[in-house]
Amino acid sequence: MGVSTDPARGPRARIWRLDLLRRLSSFLALPLFLLLMARPAWSQEAAAADSDTTVTRETVDDLRQEMNAALSELTARLNEARNRIAQDGVDGVIYARWNDDLAQQHGKNQFDLDRVYLNVRGTLNRSGVYRVTLDVSRTSGDRFFEFLKYAYGGIAFNPHATVLLGMQQTPLIDFQEGLWKYRFLQKVMSDNEGKLTSSDLGVGAEGVVNPDLSYKVMISNGEGSNAAEKGRDKTFAGRLTYILKPGLRLSAFAQYGLTDTTDLDSKGKPFRTQGLVKDRYDFLASYERPDAVVYLEALGAEDQSTPGGHRTQSGGVSLAGWWEFIQDWRAVGKFDNFDPDRQKPDNAHLGGMLGVSYNWGNNLVVALTDQFVNYGNLAKKTNTNQLFVQAQITY
Repeated sequence: MGVSTDPARGPRARIWRLDLLRRLSSFLALPLFLLLMARPAWSQEAAAADSDTTVTRETVDDLRQEMNAALSELTARLNEARNRIAQDGVDGVIYARWNDDLAQQHGKNQFDLDRVYLNVRGTLNRSGVYRVTLDVSRTSGDRFFEFLKYAYGGIAFNPHATVLLGMQQTPLIDFQEGLWKYRFLQKVMSDNEGKLTSSDLGVGAEGVVNPDLSYKVMISNGEGSNAAEKGRDKTFAGRLTYILKPGLRLSAFAQYGLTDTTDLDSKGKPFRTQGLVKDRYDFLASYERPDAVVYLEALGAEDQSTPGGHRTQSGGVSLAGWWEFIQDWRAVGKFDNFDPDRQKPDNAHLGGMLGVSYNWGNNLVVALTDQFVNYGNLAKKTNTNQLFVQAQITY
């Protein structure tokens, strides 16, 4: 084998390459040594940096949790204050009217006030509630007379139960007036016919059983807000309301009551006979939309005038509602057919109203209505027909 003559493969080339490797290794030795010596320090600094980052992240997380807790507490206190401001205070309503008797040539033509209510209500603490309402109206005399409509306090334990003590709303009428929304035009049938009272002294409980079922029950004197208790007997009443579907509700009401007949015998000692029955039952179906409300009511009642004597059965049917046909303009109607004694023939009467109302902002409602009562064949009763201009002013 001959010796290669290629300069890249000859002995001199190999010597040159070895010399180049020695020079490069000596040149790179110092930087490599410094790099290896500095590596532990870099590792320690990186570990320290990671540690500092971890500590900083934990500190930020702690601060964030504390700030969220503080903001939550502040929001709760602001909501509580806002609710208290919204609930506490003085408000009221005025029922004013002008009416002209159209059925009689020389009938009434007058301005008057049907009612003036003054409310003071609010919360005592996180669970306490109270309300005092003064009612101003004409009595048998010509002057306006002021008396208590509501005066009660209670505890709202939770949405399922609020217990009230004092002179308070009875289970049906206040609820029904909330549907009707035109109490200033006419009372609901049970109140208008004197079969139920809107307030009474006693203890009551109200709340929701579930989102579809609500209730109110009450034990009361049974005399209403205008009379003191006359004996030992009490009245038990309750209402259940069930939502069949949004807007459609069914309500059932029942009342069992006795009127005490305690009296004095010939020797001046009290004696008590069987109490007088005062029972009521009512069924109410209502449908509500933002622009319309209609309800149908069936009322029944039993009353006694003497202990153990004849029970007078009375009752009736009521259809009422309103429809907002143009913004703020509503057509309003109500028809009641009531029989005060079902044992007597041709004893029922038909009453009601038709009209139109206008919502003048949030605090004034004005209505023009024709209101009537037709007694049919009852010779001792005179039919009525009156034109009304009525207003409800809230403040």
